[in-house]
Amino acid sequence: MYFTSIETYTEGELKTYSEATLKLYYQWILKLQTEEKSIVYQIYDNMVKEYGYRSVKEAALNH
Repeated sequence: MYFTSIETYTEGELKTYSEATLKLYYQWILKLQTEEKSIVYQIYDNMVKEYGYRSVKEAALNH
């Protein structure tokens, strides 16, 4: 079985973004850093909300 590393996947994904999108993404990353927030947590939080949970904590408690 072959697994793609997160670094390789992310690099490939970012290469598909326009310069304008990359600038916005970079600004978002800087904002998260100044707010001391985790990008991974933000992604998980958005994902669990798509499944109907109000937060990562709620999703974790229900599994």
